[in-house]
Amino acid sequence: EYIVLKKIIHFLSPFKRKIAMSFFLSLTSAVLCIVLPFLNKLLIDNGMMSMNIANIIKYSLGIACIGLIIQVFTFFQSKIHIRIQNELSKSLGYTVFKHLLRLKSGYFDTKDSFELITEIETDVDEITQMANEQFLDVIVNLVKMLGACVGLIIIDPVLSLIVFVFMIIRYAVAEYLTSKRRNAFDKDFRLCQDMAFWYSDTINGLKIIKLWNLYKNKENEFVKVRSDLLLSHQKISEIFAKENFFSSTLDVLLTFSIYLFAGLMLIDNKLSMGELFSFIAYSQ
Repeated sequence: EYIVLKKIIHFLSPFKRKIAMSFFLSLTSAVLCIVLPFLNKLLIDNGMMSMNIANIIKYSLGIACIGLIIQVFTFFQSKIHIRIQNELSKSLGYTVFKHLLRLKSGYFDTKDSFELITEIETDVDEITQMANEQFLDVIVNLVKMLGACVGLIIIDPVLSLIVFVFMIIRYAVAEYLTSKRRNAFDKDFRLCQDMAFWYSDTINGLKIIKLWNLYKNKENEFVKVRSDLLLSHQKISEIFAKENFFSSTLDVLLTFSIYLFAGLMLIDNKLSMGELFSFIAYSQ
C-alpha cells in the first residue's frame, strides 16, 4: 500500500497547484461545517423555542448561505478533480504510447494485440480513477468530516463518543466489504478477458467448427463461460447490496442510540432541544 501511495503522489506531482487549491477549499468547507451545528442550535433554542422571528430569519439565512457556499466549493473541487483526471490520463497514455513504439518487434510475437490494448487501457484507467476517487476525494471528504466531528464534540462529548463508536464499526465493515469487492472486480475482469479471448478463438476457428461439426461442444463452452461471468456479476451486485444493508442498519441503530441517550440527557437538563436536533442532523 505504501508503494502504491508513493506512485500516486509521483503521478500527481505535476498538479501541485490544483491539489493545493482543492485542499484550501476543503479546509474552508471544514471550518464552515463546524459553524453549521451551532447555527442550527441557535435557530432552535434562540429562534423557534423563543418564538423570536428576527432570530429565526437571521439564523436561517446564515445556514442557507453557508450551505450554498459549501456546495459551490464542492462544485469547483469536482471541476478541479475532473481536469486533473483528464490531464493525468492524457499524460499516461502518451507515455505508454511512446514506450510502445520503442519496444522490440519480437515482443509483439508473443503478445496478442487485443490483450495488449485491453491491459493498457485498463491500467491507465485504474491509475486515473485511483488518483481521482481514491486519493483526492477521500482527502477532501476526510477534511470535511473532521470539521463536522469537531463541531459535534463541542456540542456534546458524550453523544459524540457514541457516534465515533459507530464510525469505527462502519469503517471496519466497509474495509472488509471493500476488500471483497476489489477481489470480485479482479476476478470479474479476468473472466471478461477470458470471454473476449474465447470469442476471438471461436470466430477465428469457425472453419474447423463447421468442418468437424463442433457446434454442440462450442455451445456447451459458451454456456460455461457465460455462466461463470454472470455469476461473477451477481456476486458483485450482492456485495453492493450488503454494503447498502449494513450502512442503512448502522444509521438506524445510530439514530436510535442518539435519541435514547439524548432523551435521558434532556430529562436531566444536560442537553437543549437545539443541541439535540443539531447533533442528529450532523451525525448522519
